[in-house]
Amino acid sequence: MEFQTKYRVLKTSWGIAIDLGGILEESNSGNNILIVSESTITADEKEQIISGLNSILTTALTTKKKYKVDINKIWFNYTDFQLDGLYWASRDWLTKALNINVKEPEISYDKSSNKYNFRLNS
Repeated sequence: MEFQTKYRVLKTSWGIAIDLGGILEESNSGNNILIVSESTITADEKEQIISGLNSILTTALTTKKKYKVDINKIWFNYTDFQLDGLYWASRDWLTKALNINVKEPEISYDKSSNKYNFRLNS
């Protein structure tokens, strides 16, 4: 199934805006398969996306199903960007694609570092 989301964090005069698109289907291999076929991103950006997807697939699912995920569309503005936003955007994409609820992070803005801080409380 093709799925697209718009992840937004707007708590100050600037924010994080990341659009993701991709395909989610059940995996026949017995393993989760994670692909980022969008070729314009860096290795660090890809790592953030894969980590976010894995965080849902390994901890939030109550089923034994395995999935193949291909993130094939990524858009964000580099002038309004924070690398770890990709982690949270990919989690958001997958939870919406799977129609599951997970605990949302607390998000605060640290003026001194000019950065958003994401924190999951247990």
